Amino acid sequence: MVEANGNGITIEIGSVKPSLPTGVKMTDITLRVPEIEQPVRLDYLKAKAGLISLIKFDPEINISTGIFGGTIKGLVKVPGGDVKKMTVKDIKISGLNLETAAALAMDKIPGYSVKGRLDADGPLTE
Repeated sequence: MVEANGNGITIEIGSVKPSLPTGVKMTDITLRVPEIEQPVRLDYLKAKAGLISLIKFDPEINISTGIFGGTIKGLVKVPGGDVKKMTVKDIKISGLNLETAAALAMDKIPGYSVKGRLDADGPLTE
């Protein structure tokens, strides 16, 4: 198990394995954020950088995660390797359970209930 703590945020990772040639897969991830009472759990998180983009020093990273009973996939761009300029260009959300996701914030907005599943696909605009 890997643990990290910073700014009050705690991350626990059950396992970390390489995903060749340029990626990593983490499983059983738990995030604890002070502002949110319940922990956020991710089944897995995969990150794989495009080899050509690394050679050009303009990384593009494909990210996918299993969260709230669904998946989120996206393309992260890091122009010139500058993390401060990082953007998410494309995102696809499949089968996200809104009731599970909303439960994290229900103590902040009492009296409301959220149900259903979310599917979305498209580019993000700045």
